[in-house]
Amino acid sequence: YADTNGYFTDENREMWPWRDWVISAFNANMPFDQFTVEQLAGDLLPQADIDRRIATGFNRNHMVNNETGIIEEEFRVEYVVDRVDTTATVWLGLTLACARCHDHKYDPISQREFYEFFAYFNNVPERGLSGSNGNALPVLSVPTSEQTARLDAVRKQIATAEQRHADVTSEIQAAQAAWEVTAVEQSP
Repeated sequence: YADTNGYFTDENREMWPWRDWVISAFNANMPFDQFTVEQLAGDLLPQADIDRRIATGFNRNHMVNNETGIIEEEFRVEYVVDRVDTTATVWLGLTLACARCHDHKYDPISQREFYEFFAYFNNVPERGLSGSNGNALPVLSVPTSEQTARLDAVRKQIATAEQRHADVTSEIQAAQAAWEVTAVEQSP
């Protein structure tokens, strides 16, 4: 885990909501099967609330590159490989790096099986060039409770201002229409 994109420019990336979710899950003594499912596919569960969607941040914890000279497809594939390696290491207790290039006599996973696992993550719609403005898309907005309260207050102010604008606009339009009638009547 890191609030960074991990490459040479070390741009900021906010992953703290996922980190906080993991800490909360440990503190709540969440069952391991639930802990696993929510991180791998929490957004696909029925009634996927904000917490379950945050949990899937595990799948977004790979490095991202914003160097303008890169080949996007190359790095998109690297992101997929990173997800395969990380997911296998964390949840299967296996390293799959060797199987990316060849079958290995000491590893139980073949190259074919590596790319079967790869195919699962290769369906993620993302760009290879990303991370220069914080998190790569898609992004889940996760305001704190204080920020939510402030957002609600600002939204109310905006709604009030928009209503005032609408009221004044209709008054101005009515006054203009009346003026146009008198202007036509008074014209020579």
